[in-house]
Amino acid sequence: MRPRRALAVVLCLALPLTGCTTSRTLPLPLAQTGAAPSAQPAASTVRVGDHLRVHTRDGRHTDLVLDHVAADGDIFGNHQEHLVAANVAMVEHRSINKTRTTLLIAGVGFSVLLLAIVIDLATSPFLAY
Repeated sequence: MRPRRALAVVLCLALPLTGCTTSRTLPLPLAQTGAAPSAQPAASTVRVGDHLRVHTRDGRHTDLVLDHVAADGDIFGNHQEHLVAANVAMVEHRSINKTRTTLLIAGVGFSVLLLAIVIDLATSPFLAY
């Protein structure tokens, strides 16, 4: 297979998988984990174990799994990450849509199977007259 054709096949198969991950921006401040929802009505609620990408004011970002949010808004990850609330510019919540991922993988698998059947029938000696 030519390199261009191989690259095209890889891109065609990988492109649908980008629909599996969802990233949405959370408004600041984040609510303290474990706090009652009415305690901070304007705050974004996150749960322990959520995958976050935290952008700081100096332009860097940190990917972490949330351990907890302190009362003052500081964000703590489960691998000793600590981000001070005053330095946080934006927080993105990252999640995987399991239904969409399953349907995409099944669709790609079915398409490959259908393509293999069509190629086999097109090259089959039964169709040669």
